[in-house]
Amino acid sequence: MVIHNSSPGMKGNIWLFWNKNIQQPQVILVSSQMLTVSVGDVLVSGVHAHVKAIQRRFLWSEMKIVSDLNKPWIILGDFNAVLTHDEKVGGKVPNRNSMLEFSDCLNQCELLQAPKTGLQYSWSNCQHGSKRILCNLDRVVFNQKWLQLYSDWGYKFGMGIVSDHAPLLGGCANIPKPKNTPRKFQKMWLSHPEFMQVVSNYRSQNVVGDPAFQFVYKMKELKKVLNTWNWEVFGDVQVKINEAEDKVNLATQISYANPFDEEALTNLVSAQNEHASRKTQANTLMRQKARVKWIKEGSANTNFFHTKMKIRNARNMISEHEDNDGNVIADQDKIAEALLIIFKKKIEFQPVNEAEKLLDVIPKIINEDDQQILDAIPEEEEIKVVVFEMDPESAPGPDGFYGIFFRSCWNIIKNDLVAAIKFCWRRRFIPKGMNSSFLFLLPKTQGAKIDNKFRP
Repeated sequence: MVIHNSSPGMKGNIWLFWNKNIQQPQVILVSSQMLTVSVGDVLVSGVHAHVKAIQRRFLWSEMKIVSDLNKPWIILGDFNAVLTHDEKVGGKVPNRNSMLEFSDCLNQCELLQAPKTGLQYSWSNCQHGSKRILCNLDRVVFNQKWLQLYSDWGYKFGMGIVSDHAPLLGGCANIPKPKNTPRKFQKMWLSHPEFMQVVSNYRSQNVVGDPAFQFVYKMKELKKVLNTWNWEVFGDVQVKINEAEDKVNLATQISYANPFDEEALTNLVSAQNEHASRKTQANTLMRQKARVKWIKEGSANTNFFHTKMKIRNARNMISEHEDNDGNVIADQDKIAEALLIIFKKKIEFQPVNEAEKLLDVIPKIINEDDQQILDAIPEEEEIKVVVFEMDPESAPGPDGFYGIFFRSCWNIIKNDLVAAIKFCWRRRFIPKGMNSSFLFLLPKTQGAKIDNKFRP
């Protein structure tokens, strides 16, 4: 089962093979540089671009034509062009106009770079020394409609043995959602008029124990209360938006049927305000998940945030693990077991002989006066300064609370927080769980100097 772009007197350079169990592709466009087929409701394009920039302009035009079909689309192959100077090592400096034309084509077609791992460069001229050239000529890009259907799709470069190009190996990782993901503080809660009262009511409860225990216990229980309150007040944001749209449509019909009815008009305005509020909540939620900080508040970029979040999640996934024996593990439970063993060995206790002598080598830079200042118990104002200097949207710890929570609720939680910090300072001991953090593993990229290989 094959489709190719051969023509009379010219052998084809793009060949498409598919499993007979898959729906037969329908040819959409065939040219000397691109072959596009339709498989169900999605478009798949294979590319073998010309080496000359002038000829590649015909390819960019063909890509724009396919983009106008407005369907889920993925395009992969040899584009014979780079986007940045970092994608080439050795040889002549990449042509700036060529890079700009390629970049403009991707932008006009609204194509995104698919998450990639494995080798950093896909092409080599197979030379040595100063004549060696490495380029990232092969790639996979897709549009947002494809990303919505296959959010966990990614690819990697295989080993180029027969050809000077590395093969592209792609597919969906299908990684199940973690079962132990902690609930996180939602920034949209701050916009609700009842939020501060919910926090104040629960923080005022009496808890028996030292100040550190009281603070940790109250924060843990507060998170449970807020999660319950979230579902009662906000619920599923997208579902609430759809319900608000239905209310607006119904209220509009009633108001238009009775144009002089004040009550009908009031209901319409109320429904419109609720819909706008729900949309704002969805935008705030997606902005927080996408962790994009350079866009100003108030900009409605929900679709952009959704795309950034999916791509970031896909790039950070670890769907394969190669152990020290070269075996590739794909099962998520086995990957977790292997990684747990690795990091237990790295951080486990190891006896050290004559460790005390190492302290004699360290120069004494801090005098007694400096030491007293460092050991002094911090006052409330000092603690407040540190809290308010925290990034309000930085990644939270296991408790799920961002810096913006401590800023916004400072007047409510300051007594418990300051008492807990002073208690730990006096005792010179931080209770277990109070200062916990996540150890987040990222896929290994080619060239990273890590003992164990992680590849998504």
